[in-house]
Amino acid sequence: MHRPWIPALALAIALVGGSALAQPKKAELEAAKKEAIAIADKGVEAFRGEKYQDAIDAFSKADQKFHVPKFVLYVARAQVKLGKLLQAKATYQGIVDEKLPQYAPEEFFTAQNDAKKELVELENKIPTVRIEVNGVPQGQAATVTLDGNPVAATDMGRPLPLNPGAHSVVVNLPGRPQLVRNVNLREGGSESVILEMGVTAAPVVTTTAQVTAAPVVTAAPSATGSSEPAKSGGLGIPTLSIAAYGVGAAGLVAGAVFGGLTLSTYNDYNAKPTKAGLDQGRLFGLVADIGFGTAVVGAAVGTVYWLVTKPKSDAKAPPAKTGAFVSPVVGTSGGGVAVVGRF
Repeated sequence: MHRPWIPALALAIALVGGSALAQPKKAELEAAKKEAIAIADKGVEAFRGEKYQDAIDAFSKADQKFHVPKFVLYVARAQVKLGKLLQAKATYQGIVDEKLPQYAPEEFFTAQNDAKKELVELENKIPTVRIEVNGVPQGQAATVTLDGNPVAATDMGRPLPLNPGAHSVVVNLPGRPQLVRNVNLREGGSESVILEMGVTAAPVVTTTAQVTAAPVVTAAPSATGSSEPAKSGGLGIPTLSIAAYGVGAAGLVAGAVFGGLTLSTYNDYNAKPTKAGLDQGRLFGLVADIGFGTAVVGAAVGTVYWLVTKPKSDAKAPPAKTGAFVSPVVGTSGGGVAVVGRF
């Protein structure tokens, strides 16, 4: 059975066949119209059954048999249902741009007006993506593809309309790893894909004695003539000895403070004996003893370590080598080699 809109469309086709479409043989024309209507009937059934690709195939075939704007309109609607918004836009635009003769049936003009309205609604649903590539060295050009299709330089940085769904952006640049970014677009959405090429400076090789990429540090000779870095301060005291003296000094201060508190507490106890005063005096005395003990131990450890590690006065420093050598240098802005000499 035909759908409700088919009889009116059949009448419109009949009117066109009698005026605008001259002049195949009448029998052939009638056969084409009947066949087109039968195929379009199947297209309507497929569309209502949400078999949109079948509907597109049927209406396209019907339009090939006998051109009617209504057939093409249903193709566009089915394309929208499948998410093929860009294809649907082109189909709608074709209907809108068609020059209909004044004697065309009213059904033809109605389909054209419907296409204009639906095209405006569709344009608000088409998502866009903006692609930007940074870090491309001057004088080079990156190759950018979107879903396998090249993206022109003039299209970079501006919104590109696409169908909803998953899309892939690939960037290639000689000497750099390939960059791939995937984006999923929704109806009416807008996304930006910004890719950084991560430019790495090429190594710099130089044979000059002065290299600014990274300083060359040479240890100053010590008082003994050795080229090893000094292990102590200006007085020649080892670091560990200084630390031990520091601990001893802290213990001495603590012992003195709590010793004074102990004497004061015992004076108060003698004036007014209480158990709490006695306990407090004993605690202060214990802390004072620990402080003085720490002072003695710190002083002893520092002195012994100083005497043990003190260099012998008769040690002879090895003669300094003279000559020049090449040393690799790596810095944050590049790399190279430095010629270092001692004369």
